[in-house]
Amino acid sequence: YQVDWGDYTNTGWETLGGEGSQISHSWVGTGSKQITVTVRCAEHTDADDEAGHSITIADETLSDPTLTGPDTGGNNINYTYTLSAESSAGHELQYWISWGDGAPEPDIDWTSFGDGVTSVQHSHAWPDLGGYEIYAKVRCATHQTILKDVTLWVTLWDEYIDGVTLHGPTSGYTGQTYTYKISGESSWGHALEYAVCWGDGECSDPP
Repeated sequence: YQVDWGDYTNTGWETLGGEGSQISHSWVGTGSKQITVTVRCAEHTDADDEAGHSITIADETLSDPTLTGPDTGGNNINYTYTLSAESSAGHELQYWISWGDGAPEPDIDWTSFGDGVTSVQHSHAWPDLGGYEIYAKVRCATHQTILKDVTLWVTLWDEYIDGVTLHGPTSGYTGQTYTYKISGESSWGHALEYAVCWGDGECSDPP
């Protein structure tokens, strides 16, 4: 058999296996390619037949990377971020992340997503309050000139308590016990304590 790949190249004549043969090819240019295979008798070469197959070749692209995770918080707290991207050709990806709190690095150490993996997670804690830009790059491991980047701005504030509420009965009788619900939230996600003054001179210490 001989295969014409539709890009001005062919295999030359090869021996066809008893149960058929497998053959591989990669194209440089994009567009529609018409593959033609000619099969002939090895002894009587004028006895032949052919079959065709078409394939459309496109340039590989990367989806726009996404970087998700908290964009506010506090210092010295680990926050987890998810970096996601995908190759249109299904190729393995590599990534690099700068957390914005170190000196610029001229040499980038690329890390593999893993075979068939399209997202990775990493955690980081910043030592000081302030604003930081997370900067990530993603590239194709096979065709390393195909790459994209993504940024996420993170602001770290002093901790504050928000959303404090107190719910319960607004009227009652002496000598009876009434239950109230207390809620609130730390901007840093910390556990909270509470103390209650009942308006009759009695106050509780935090539990």
